Amino acid sequence: MFKQWQASQLLSRLTTTGRRVFREPRGSGGMNSVMQAYEVAARQGLRGAVLFCVTGGKLSEGINFSDDLARAVVIIGLPYMNPQCPLVREHYFLNWFCKNWLY
Repeated sequence: MFKQWQASQLLSRLTTTGRRVFREPRGSGGMNSVMQAYEVAARQGLRGAVLFCVTGGKLSEGINFSDDLARAVVIIGLPYMNPQCPLVREHYFLNWFCKNWLY
C-alpha cells in the first residue's frame, strides 16, 4: 500500500505540507533510528509527522506514544485471525458446530 501511495503522489502531498513521513522497516533492524527520528520530528516540527506501521507489527505492543507522539490513529486494514491456530479452531468448533447438535 505504501508503494501505491508513493505512485499516486499522496505521500509527496503530505511532505509538501511540512510533515515528515516515516515508515516501519520491514526487517528486524533500524526500528530504533526510525523511532528517534520520528520523535524529534513529531515534537519539534510545527506540522508534526506521520508514521506508517503494520497492525500486529513491531509497534503493536510495548511502545508508549505519549503526549504529542500520537494525536490520531488511522487503521486501514484489520488483521484476520489465523484459521490454523488451535485456539481459533477450538473456539469455532465449540461455538458453531457443537451448539447445532444440542437438543
